[in-house]
Amino acid sequence: MDVKPENAIRLLRNRDVSILEDYIQREVLSLFNNDNTKPSQNVRVILALNIQTCSMVLKKPELQSLAMDILFGSNKKYIIETLDHVKKLLLDYTD
Repeated sequence: MDVKPENAIRLLRNRDVSILEDYIQREVLSLFNNDNTKPSQNVRVILALNIQTCSMVLKKPELQSLAMDILFGSNKKYIIETLDHVKKLLLDYTD
């Protein structure tokens, strides 16, 4: 899967899911449903790939460990907290 850096930043910093396909949009948005289900593997892989892309482009290795946290995350609350941390870092790096 090819990830464009500008799209990765839009997704992670601005939470702009419009760049994703419809079924992926629904999966990402499902993270914010407090229904105690495990996040799908597909959404975790896509988010991790986007974080990894940002890490390589911005040369920020701390994002790599957050990508692994997303990839292996087992509950939605933890993934959302990690995404919030990624967003904060991206706001610091790109503003």
